Amino acid sequence: PGWKFAEVSREVRQFFETEIPGKSSYLINGDFDGNGKPDYATLIWHGQVRNGQGTMTWPRSFLVVFLRKGPGYRMYVIKEPDGEYLCLAHKGTKDFNYDEQKEITYANDAILTGILEKGGSSYVFEKGRFRSFVSSD
Repeated sequence: PGWKFAEVSREVRQFFETEIPGKSSYLINGDFDGNGKPDYATLIWHGQVRNGQGTMTWPRSFLVVFLRKGPGYRMYVIKEPDGEYLCLAHKGTKDFNYDEQKEITYANDAILTGILEKGGSSYVFEKGRFRSFVSSD
């Protein structure tokens, strides 16, 4: 109870309207685990983050991923993802892993989180879990 889809700034809304019309900033689908079945990822807010003085400062964010397993879905929750919106990187897309300083090619669809004009991270499913790395700077 108490969760809601993450809200974005006016600038991010405008970016989506002009650059990727019709796409959601908080909900994407792809095949993140490579099993050929549709998976979903969403960015939500639930609760509040407190600063050093104990004052609530901003909403706590979560990246929630649903991977299709048999007739149902398995849920993965990533606390405090690096980014304010979601995008999809398709399988085979080339990118750069700044953490390891090397070019990569996504083996499956990947979840991208971004902070407009500042940077972003990629979340890839490997060995039964999601791994993240900085993919834009």
